[in-house]
Amino acid sequence: MKRLFTSLIFSLAALSLTAQDVEYSVSGEVFNDTEWVYLYKVRFSEMEVLDSMEVIDGHFNVQGVAPKDELLGVGNQDVYLPFVNDGVPIRMVIDGPASEGRIITAPFLFVEASEQNMKLCAIDTTITNISRSLEDMDVVDEATFEQAMTTVIYRELNVLLENKETMAPLIYLRDVIDEVDYESLAPLMDSTTVYYHHPAMAEIIEYYQTKGKTRLGITYHDALLGDLYGRNHRLSEYCGRGNYVLLDFWASWCTPCLREMPNLINLYRKYRGKKNFEIIGISLDNSSRSWTAAVQRLGLQWPQLSDLKVREGEAAQAYGIVNIPSNVLLDPDGIIIATNLMGENLARFLENVLE
Repeated sequence: MKRLFTSLIFSLAALSLTAQDVEYSVSGEVFNDTEWVYLYKVRFSEMEVLDSMEVIDGHFNVQGVAPKDELLGVGNQDVYLPFVNDGVPIRMVIDGPASEGRIITAPFLFVEASEQNMKLCAIDTTITNISRSLEDMDVVDEATFEQAMTTVIYRELNVLLENKETMAPLIYLRDVIDEVDYESLAPLMDSTTVYYHHPAMAEIIEYYQTKGKTRLGITYHDALLGDLYGRNHRLSEYCGRGNYVLLDFWASWCTPCLREMPNLINLYRKYRGKKNFEIIGISLDNSSRSWTAAVQRLGLQWPQLSDLKVREGEAAQAYGIVNIPSNVLLDPDGIIIATNLMGENLARFLENVLE
């Protein structure tokens, strides 16, 4: 069961199908207190309500037209079940009881639909159960939670790899793409798959290409930035010169970035001067005053650079930075060896390469 996203990861121009419109018809029974059922147009970075129907006496029926093969979802205000608009009517249950040999394992379930949508429903149930398994894991601290989350994400990725012949990757890549490395995603970005040329894939492809800017094994990207005193520097002054270098993308307005700073301060004190290690802070601020004040308040001792252009800055564009905090770890030759390691994960990685 897919949860609705209430905020955008980033904005891209909306795309629409050029295929002919076909009728959709979704009806069903409701066994909980859901009062309205909504029909959504599903995209990577946004959800658009296309239609709605009030639940009356435990039943609903949503009908209309939409482009053929449009990616849609039916649900309430919190969760939805995705399907492909292939023109075949859908009958479903919401929080239905187990009956007639059926075992209800997800809150929303298709009872009758086309073969492809029944398959997608089954895949959704599998992924929902994998996500729920996190609740049963013995999570005692942040490191354990991150490890458990990684296990869950890669189990979901394996489900998509096993179902490349369906439209499932189009639907669920949005859940794993930010957590899985570039190389692991490559098999799902196959241009011969049935979903690759669907308009809903356009944003996913662009995001994947952005992710490739920090794939492991490539050489760092140079960029020109200014320091706190207005002097210009290139990243090549620090990278590929015999040190392990952590490029830390942050901003004074980013609360998660500020939470990570004590960890970076401890690592800098531990390894700076004793080992070949350096941190370069790259701020995505747009205010020199806010940036400078944050550096002083936090007591950051490593070099700080910025062009004050937020995500449009030269370095942010070169490294495809969409979310912060974000970081890139370079080896002494300037080769990318890790990305987006935080907290204990970063500490362990540095211990392995520096101790």
